[in-house]
Formats: sequence, structure tokens, C-alpha cells
Amino acid sequence: MSLFPLIVLGLITGFIINKILNTISQGMVLDVIFGLLGALIGRWVFISLGWEGMSGLNLYSLFIALAGAVSLIVIFRASLGALFLLRIYRELVRRRLDRV
Repeated sequence: MSLFPLIVLGLITGFIINKILNTISQGMVLDVIFGLLGALIGRWVFISLGWEGMSGLNLYSLFIALAGAVSLIVIFRASLGALFLLRIYRELVRRRLDRV
């Protein structure tokens, strides 16, 4: 797959992912980045499983990109949530130690 169809697929995937996950768009550039990374991750996973990878700008390639982008965003949000909870825990421990 050449670069231009991959960018178009990344843009479409980023737009669809924002609509699926009900998020505010972070901008076209970040949508394309999430879409491109999702397409690459999805392609790698599908090829690793022995299935056909992306073959061009079609619905199958869009499905692969969407699967990869959803997994990428879920992992990204989970890691941000874990960091937030860790920060809260550290603050609570610090406050408790200050009282002692």
C-alpha cells in the first residue's frame, strides 16, 4: 500500500474512531496519526494471525485500521487512567504521611 491511500485511510479511520468513542476531535493531525498507527498495528496483528493484510483503499482495509485504532486508543486511555490513579494514590499517601 502506498503512502497516499494510507494517509486517506488514516484520516477516515481517525474520524470514524472519534465518532465511535464519542470524543472531541483532537485535530486532524492527531486523528490521522491515530488512524495511521491503528492501521499499522491492525495490519501487523492480522498478518501475525495469518490473515491477509491491507490490500488497498477498501472496506477490508478500513476494518483492519479500525480494529487497530480502537485497540491503540483503548490501551492509550487505560495507561492515562492508570497514571492518573497512581498520581492520586501518591497524593493520598503523602497527605497521610504529613499527618503522622
